[in-house]
Amino acid sequence: MLIFGAIWWIQSGHARAYTNQYREANLPPMPVEVAYRQSLVGRGRVFVLKNTSDRQLSVIATLKNPTMNQERTVRVDLSPRGIREIGWGEGWVASSGDTVMLSHNEYKSYSARIP
Repeated sequence: MLIFGAIWWIQSGHARAYTNQYREANLPPMPVEVAYRQSLVGRGRVFVLKNTSDRQLSVIATLKNPTMNQERTVRVDLSPRGIREIGWGEGWVASSGDTVMLSHNEYKSYSARIP
């Protein structure tokens, strides 16, 4: 019975989820700061991403607007100590309540929200 329970646990994905959570918990923090500002020439607000490391980073940014039930995922390339912005010019009109989740295989995921 114990063997069947272990097989079910592994096949059901619980082992994979546990392994991913353990792996994520042991990663270093992502060297990216996220801020926001009002758009200077367009509508809405702009997410400002700053790479605080001395290496090139390519992160996956998942943008979410819970009010409009919209979601978009984009790759963001950040040069060492560089800054990139995501706003209406990149196809995302950010507003209060929007979130950005940053992912990279070598770092903990990072999330920020516009209040």
